[in-house]
Amino acid sequence: MKKNIGLVMIIFILLIYTVYKVISQGNYLNITKHSLNYVVIISSLIYLISIIKRNNV
Repeated sequence: MKKNIGLVMIIFILLIYTVYKVISQGNYLNITKHSLNYVVIISSLIYLISIIKRNNV
């Protein structure tokens, strides 16, 4: 169970970095260009929630 914490931290850091990259570029009109980033963010959040739920149970 403790091995997952490191993985969660790595995913969380990547998540923050991706969000920062998208915001810093400021290309909100280029939705198609950044849609992959949003898919990665959403899937990472779902994965993080599933890990947290697994650890709590």
